[in-house]
Amino acid sequence: MSGNGERLLVLYFESYPSNLDYFRDFRGKTVEELKGTPKFIAHGTNVICAINGIVMHLNEPAILVEVVKKVGYSHGRRQITIQALTELKATILKLFQEKLKTKYNQEVEKIWSKTLDIIMQVFQAGVQEHINDHKSDS
Repeated sequence: MSGNGERLLVLYFESYPSNLDYFRDFRGKTVEELKGTPKFIAHGTNVICAINGIVMHLNEPAILVEVVKKVGYSHGRRQITIQALTELKATILKLFQEKLKTKYNQEVEKIWSKTLDIIMQVFQAGVQEHINDHKSDS
């Protein structure tokens, strides 16, 4: 699982290097410098575990919403933009295509694209909830 997580982050930051700025521990470093480091691998593993948790609850919408919202909320202090989420979605689809090879087709992409759109909306709602909860902290 950690290999897939690290691969996802490599694809993401190679395509969208400005998103490294969201990560205090990654700022000012290149993807090459980050590859293989424990913090980079650990974060990639966390992302894959979160995706796994989401997949496990696809048939339980109420639980799925709470899981995704909680992850979004925890990312709220970074004020993740819609653009960064769109870029993450594109990267996840790219990883799926890379890993699924010939099993990845237009139908798979369409289904996952729609699913990720919904997940990203709920994630963004969690981010916004965090921002709203902490407006008075500024």
